[in-house]
Amino acid sequence: RTGMSEVLDVVSLKYGIAMEMDGYLFVGDCAHDKIKNASNQIFRSRPGMFSLFDYVNDFLTLQSRPTALANFNGRLYAFDTNNIYRINPENLAIEDTYEGVGCLGKDSVVVTEYGMFFADRNGAYMHTGQAPIKISEAIQKGGETESGFNNTVVPQDVSWNNLVTYSPESKPFVVFDSNTSSILFNVSKRVKEDKKTVVNNGIASGADDYNETRTANQQYIWAYAINKKRWDLYEMASDAEVGKPFVGEKGEIYFPLNGAIWEHRGGSSKRDYTWISKKIIIGEDSIVKVFNKIKLNGITTDINLGGVYADSSDKLIVLT
Repeated sequence: RTGMSEVLDVVSLKYGIAMEMDGYLFVGDCAHDKIKNASNQIFRSRPGMFSLFDYVNDFLTLQSRPTALANFNGRLYAFDTNNIYRINPENLAIEDTYEGVGCLGKDSVVVTEYGMFFADRNGAYMHTGQAPIKISEAIQKGGETESGFNNTVVPQDVSWNNLVTYSPESKPFVVFDSNTSSILFNVSKRVKEDKKTVVNNGIASGADDYNETRTANQQYIWAYAINKKRWDLYEMASDAEVGKPFVGEKGEIYFPLNGAIWEHRGGSSKRDYTWISKKIIIGEDSIVKVFNKIKLNGITTDINLGGVYADSSDKLIVLT
């Protein structure tokens, strides 16, 4: 009557990732008392009964342990660190395998009406249903950003290669911001910062007695505007415990930070903004050029006038 054999004494599973699709629950990174190693298998539950698994018949074996599952274009997509599997949910058959591209974790993939977006160690990708397309070429490698000029404070190397590694703490959270049609990749980087510590007989004083350099975990958001195909970098927080973001009722994005909930771009004040161009060589790097005039177009009300930071004040800096 149940559709399962009466000799199946344990019909539940322990699993690390899951995805609901077509009335089934697909689970991966599993463990079962009757199976020696089920970490590289995907199991399908009974229809409408997400806690019951016919683990003898309804399963699929992959080459390695899956890291993420996604429901996209009527197919179940399973990721590991180096492959993408397109699976038919009805017969559990692998229809296609994309080699060389994977996903770092279960929270590093999001499905939107524009396509499926996910993060890998080698870059950020968009899947349109045909094949994965790399979208992070523009931010893949760092440029000349380590040294400032004219008292400016420029960002450190926040390229994808420098931020995203195989370490567990570097797995990006990926979320879709419907208000700006952007994909947000939350990434982090260990940076050294000078912490001025003022001590006078164990009590804080008003003079700088010594400086201390410490390592902090700086949180960033790489935002990919889908329609404009443009990347923007947001400085998010420093040394904060960041939780999985979630979407509000009006499409707003919330990030848990150190036990509090913060709305992304929710403040009313203007934000400090810096834009650094690439080298302007006009197609001829070795030829000496003369620029007679520089014209800056913009709206005065949008400029953050009188910024308190060297790199946020209203000024244009040209380095020759």
